[in-house]
Amino acid sequence: WIELFGGSLFLPGADPARFVAASFESSRIFVPAEPPGVSDRSPDMQELSTPRLKERLRDAALDEAKRREYRTEAALRSAAALTPLVFFWLGCPLGLSLEKHARATGFALSLAVMLGFYALLAVGIGLGRRHTALSALGPWLPVAGGLAAAGALWRRNLAR
Repeated sequence: WIELFGGSLFLPGADPARFVAASFESSRIFVPAEPPGVSDRSPDMQELSTPRLKERLRDAALDEAKRREYRTEAALRSAAALTPLVFFWLGCPLGLSLEKHARATGFALSLAVMLGFYALLAVGIGLGRRHTALSALGPWLPVAGGLAAAGALWRRNLAR
């Protein structure tokens, strides 16, 4: 039940140019909801927890395409958790190497890093969903690429 207080209700009339208006002090509306298990809708992959994804992966009847998709999603969740760390390790040497008044350069570099990272992520997810051998490794492609680039940038800055 939903209880409403001090409102107005506007309903269209038979004539499109007219409508019916009513004011109320309080109104109570019943909104039917189905109890769990009654609906025939199965949850989307993003709605499932990682342990639930892994539980579904143990099902022998699961087709290979769904298996690749579930493995890729589980790997994506763990790889995405490291994304802020990768951006930190990339951003520090980039920020230290820029000149004091290079705001436009810094902005352009941050956009390039972000777009490159997400392009690698899209490639990794695509590879994971198409190839069984890469389904658990594909989403880690941008993390590995970002850490490799960060290592090269740190090495270059420390050599100065």
